Amino acid sequence: MFAGLASLGSSSPGTPPRPTPVTAKVFLNGTIQLGWYNWTSKTVETYNLNNIKTNFTAMVPPEITPGLYNNATFQGYACVSVSNVELYGFIQVNATGQGFMAQEVTIPNNWPQVPMGGFEANGTIEITITLLPSLQYTMVHLVGPVTQYGTENATGWMSADAMITNVTQRAKAHILWMPAPKMTPGPTPKSTNFTYSFYAASLINASTVSTNRTGYDFYVNGTWTVYNVTFTYYGQQFKQYKENVTVVAQTATGDLAVPRTVSITGLNFTVSIVGFDEVKGSVWRLDIYHRVIPEWNLDGDITSPNGQPQGKVTFYDLVAVARHVGETPGCGQGSCSLQEVERYDVNFDFQVDVYSLVTVATEMGP
Repeated sequence: MFAGLASLGSSSPGTPPRPTPVTAKVFLNGTIQLGWYNWTSKTVETYNLNNIKTNFTAMVPPEITPGLYNNATFQGYACVSVSNVELYGFIQVNATGQGFMAQEVTIPNNWPQVPMGGFEANGTIEITITLLPSLQYTMVHLVGPVTQYGTENATGWMSADAMITNVTQRAKAHILWMPAPKMTPGPTPKSTNFTYSFYAASLINASTVSTNRTGYDFYVNGTWTVYNVTFTYYGQQFKQYKENVTVVAQTATGDLAVPRTVSITGLNFTVSIVGFDEVKGSVWRLDIYHRVIPEWNLDGDITSPNGQPQGKVTFYDLVAVARHVGETPGCGQGSCSLQEVERYDVNFDFQVDVYSLVTVATEMGP
């Protein structure tokens, strides 16, 4: 189902270029079914997100006229957290296959029976499309490793994206960190269970998003949810684990800032959330660019031929994530440090899995 999503923006050599999409506001109503395979029970589990009512901005092909579509379909995936459900996929509006991408449609989580994690998602929905004035988009893509928590050395990973126009602003950010004294190099002896714990924070709502704030190259202020995540490993060679996610702060005020002053080591970022020490790190990539068509999702921008993120999602990123599938923080095929795993956990569910691959595949450009 997902293989086709990766090629939606591509065209064969020699074919005429597609018409430029137009900016539209999309109102969505309906029910979307989530599904995932439970490897423990070896069964497919399904959950319904009933009575969804939300709206979002999308780039819609000009041949899709504004109006009401009663039998549109959604196919893609969903990432469920304590606070939100994020939908990402393709909305088909009629039997001819015309449609458009729905990117990071975020809705409040009103379905406590649905477990957290990644799911395949599909359903028949009703949408209303209204056109918006042409906009100039300022896009921001920021990634880098965590180096400090308060006064302690730390490890972890941070990623953020923003989309700013003269009428709207959006931002998403995820950060995971662990103080250095709590790092666990590995369990000894192998007959003993062991735990691996860290903090994770997700930007829930951005009130200020700016690339021209005095003294900063990039600044975001808003509310965050902070989690304490613990993996307990057990079994032969610790191939089995239990994951426990606890919310330790909800709707906490905080900001993400990249000061304009460049230190000897280059740009740095700081995340300050009320109730927690500051989390600091190095900026590996900060892209700020302007365009008519937005590129909102660059979660899959992991690497390039030189090993650094390059501001776009390519086959190098897909291969890099594939090599780490199956890893969780603290255990797996590679070093499994928090920084290493979370760099490849592009959909923020604390593990590198098939949904991480799907995220990269859907973001790959032509």
